[in-house]
Amino acid sequence: ATDQATWSAYYSARQALLNRVSAVSKALADAAQQGVTAAQQAAAAAAASANGALSQLATMRSNGYLDASEKPALIRAWQAIASEQGGIVVEANRFGIVSERDSYTTAYNALAAYLSSLVPAWNDTTTDTPITPAVDQTRWGDYYSARQALLNRISAVSKQLTDSAQSSASSAAATANSALGQLATMRSNGYLDASEKP
Repeated sequence: ATDQATWSAYYSARQALLNRVSAVSKALADAAQQGVTAAQQAAAAAAASANGALSQLATMRSNGYLDASEKPALIRAWQAIASEQGGIVVEANRFGIVSERDSYTTAYNALAAYLSSLVPAWNDTTTDTPITPAVDQTRWGDYYSARQALLNRISAVSKQLTDSAQSSASSAAATANSALGQLATMRSNGYLDASEKP
């Protein structure tokens, strides 16, 4: 009876620990899945907004000028880019994504430098600004391509980590269930036989 009580206490404590590990793993996997969904939605929304912005930019550059009347839309586009840039880099760093982050940062900086080089200023809404359409197209296209590549990579890494967490949670649950089954078998006859001792 003492052996049974000792083993029962051991396996009960072990089972409680395995159940807790399983519960925590499942909670982490569920949270990660929410992150994956958000990252996938952000990547899809970014692709749609990039396509719309590139189309609008193509129309703007078609005459070789940024017309004063077109500049407010361009200013809003740049403000959106500038406001999201820090958050995108933080997410890339969080997931250890270096190559795509660096390409994105390079494209962002090249676009900013290009816009700053335009004379009269690209954001001066009182006058037109001459541009070279091919250069303009390249700078904006490079930026949106690098941005999309980075967002897609963030989404993929997030999904990979979620899948791994879900696998760990499933493994912990299986281990807990196996331990419960072994304990039930050991308890069924009231003593440890030779096969149960290893």
